[in-house]
Amino acid sequence: MSATATISTTNDTFSVRNPGALFHRDRLEMMGWMTGGMVLASVSAAALWYGLPTAVAAADPIARTGQVLTYTMLPGAAVLASVCTCFRMFDTLHAMNPLGKSDDESNFYRINNRILTNTVEQALIFLPALLALGFLLEGPMFHALPVLAGTWGIGRLAFWIGYQAHMPARGIGMVTTLMAAFGAYGLAAFTILG
Repeated sequence: MSATATISTTNDTFSVRNPGALFHRDRLEMMGWMTGGMVLASVSAAALWYGLPTAVAAADPIARTGQVLTYTMLPGAAVLASVCTCFRMFDTLHAMNPLGKSDDESNFYRINNRILTNTVEQALIFLPALLALGFLLEGPMFHALPVLAGTWGIGRLAFWIGYQAHMPARGIGMVTTLMAAFGAYGLAAFTILG
């Protein structure tokens, strides 16, 4: 590729050779929704931090384990709720056959199936950090557990609503979910290294 090569924006695939595709109107719309996700995550975390009763780690290891497992139930409940939206019995009659053609399923079912897949993936990312924090945090910082779990749950709900309403709007929930995960991993790293 010569130094005088022009950047093509006619191809919508973003790459090193086509960085202009990043500014396609559909990607810009998605970035707007993702920016909303940063705002939602920040507002949710602040509201939960100040709005929830302060969580304090129990001194007894058995009681503390119970507390930690209680906070991990929210991601589990999100996965369960996603599973419930994918009951084939409530989709088209032909969709009840899981080996049938993919066009036998409604868009509602396909969207919910993708939400389920994404929710399982996000839970697998988030849960290890949440569990680690449950045993690393002491004193008032233990309150971060319900705040992070709540923010993650709000993100999943926003992802579901956004995906159903307008596919690019799922970005608001995706970023909220990811910010909770990044916060959990960042706090765990800071606690371990600090």
